[in-house]
Amino acid sequence: MKKIYGFLFLLLISATVRGQSINGGEYFFDADPGVGNGIPIGVSASDTVNFSVTIPSTGLGSGFHTLFVRTRNTNGKWSLQAGQTFFIQPLQNVLPAPPLAALEYFFDNDPGVGNGIPVSSPTGNTQDISVILPTTGLASGFHTLHFRSIDTDGTWGLFDSRSFYIQGTGPGVAPMLSSLEYFFDTDPGPGNGTPIPFNAADTTNIAFSAPTTGLSKGFHTLFIRKRNLDGTWGLFEGRPFYIQGETPANKPLVEIAWYFDHDSAFSTAHIQPLSPFVSDLDDVFTFTTDSLPDGIHIIFVRVKDSLGVWSFARRDTFQVGDCGPIPTPVITAIGNDSLKADVTGISYHWYRNGTLTNLTTQKILAPASGIYEAEVLTSEFCISEKSAPFEYWLTGLEDLPAASFAEVFPNPFSETLTMITYQKSITAIELLDPTGRLVRKQYLTLNPGKSETLNVADLAAGVYILVLKNENMGYQAVFRVLKFNP
Repeated sequence: MKKIYGFLFLLLISATVRGQSINGGEYFFDADPGVGNGIPIGVSASDTVNFSVTIPSTGLGSGFHTLFVRTRNTNGKWSLQAGQTFFIQPLQNVLPAPPLAALEYFFDNDPGVGNGIPVSSPTGNTQDISVILPTTGLASGFHTLHFRSIDTDGTWGLFDSRSFYIQGTGPGVAPMLSSLEYFFDTDPGPGNGTPIPFNAADTTNIAFSAPTTGLSKGFHTLFIRKRNLDGTWGLFEGRPFYIQGETPANKPLVEIAWYFDHDSAFSTAHIQPLSPFVSDLDDVFTFTTDSLPDGIHIIFVRVKDSLGVWSFARRDTFQVGDCGPIPTPVITAIGNDSLKADVTGISYHWYRNGTLTNLTTQKILAPASGIYEAEVLTSEFCISEKSAPFEYWLTGLEDLPAASFAEVFPNPFSETLTMITYQKSITAIELLDPTGRLVRKQYLTLNPGKSETLNVADLAAGVYILVLKNENMGYQAVFRVLKFNP
């Protein structure tokens, strides 16, 4: 029997209509049933609406689908639908995602997988990197930047794209931006907004204050637009905001209320007077769990001021019940590239050389050599002690840096270690003992073809881990070295 990998969409819709109010909406999947025949979405009538809705995918088969949403105004007119494509994965195909192995990019036209420009990035299940990409050779006008990645199984993902515009440069070209202006809600016409002071430049990143004096309580929109030196105004960009209305300052807080798991009515919440009254609250209070069953729960807390106005609720998660004994995991090697913790849990913390990684499964594909430790989580709040350090070396990794990254000598050593880098620069040297404890770290700039000598005569005899890394570019090489005392 095929079981669909279920999920929920959290959809945030923002719509603006001039002259009428939006009073309804609907959604449908794949095929249009006709206006008014979709699944209704409840909205509060307004000229501008912002709403979120949870949309179940129950009943949809595995594969690609498209979710469509449209809105209706008070005249009964329906908008055009907006669509978003998504994919439902069969459960039997859902496997732990292998780590990313490489990243490439290209402009405008796809040269084919593997033929793009490579981006140096660390391996792992997910990545968040910053990289400067030269646009040399691209003509003035619109272009599209495409990214894609390959995992350690050799599978390329779909590319992700972002459009951008090249203005064009040359000797004597004046700065592109000459003026900025803003306005609220209604466009007074280009050049008739409130000027924003700034220094003319091709690009600018500024902070400014836009006073809201005279604006009524409720939703409004702030618009900003720019003009080039040739007198051409750009399109405006808007951001909605809400004005709460004037309220007296320093209102005393008189009550605090809390409740569990669901946002209950005030009449059923636990209410405690605050005495003496305070203007703000930054304190610890004790609450009882009201015989809540063992497990994970949510507490909501809010306060009331002397005018009888309640604040928005703040929430936090806690656990009722004892975690009980949790065995300390033991790490073992599986094959040439994987590690496994022997204790079963809902999630895991894996450490490499004392640093927490993003690996969270019981069995992991080791991204590099080093000292590994693991913690097992039996719930969100129950966690074991760290495992004993486990020294792991990927097959052939020690030969690879010597051939293409750097050379370390002498090995074994007694007083000094000399390092020569070949093709890549090094910004830091770390030396760890067999337990993964950092015993020496040195920052430096070691460019290809240069050497650096580290004085380690004070270290005790034994095996050490030497890590040569570039912390800016996110790569490193690991060596195992032996210290002896003559």
